[in-house]
Amino acid sequence: VGYTGGISRNANYKDICNGICDHSESVQIDFDMNKNSYDEFLNIFWNSHNVFRVNDSRQYLSAIWFENEHQRYRAEKSRDELERSSGKKVNTIIVPLTSW
Repeated sequence: VGYTGGISRNANYKDICNGICDHSESVQIDFDMNKNSYDEFLNIFWNSHNVFRVNDSRQYLSAIWFENEHQRYRAEKSRDELERSSGKKVNTIIVPLTSW
């Protein structure tokens, strides 16, 4: 658990809550691709919170921060599939991981 998505150094909870910091609260998952696929984690992500909610707070942003092009492609593809199957716009951003 930590903060990502911003350019500020030393992001902390107090600064994020006060809107001083541009990071979002987030969870970083390290996994062994021999045991779990990235798609499995995407499926859990899409089904664990309301991805259709409008992002009205940087602090509680629905986002996927990817580390490589394979992750970007799989995240965008699964988002597009969810939009097609639900008929709703997914309001989750998919952006490169810049800092943690």
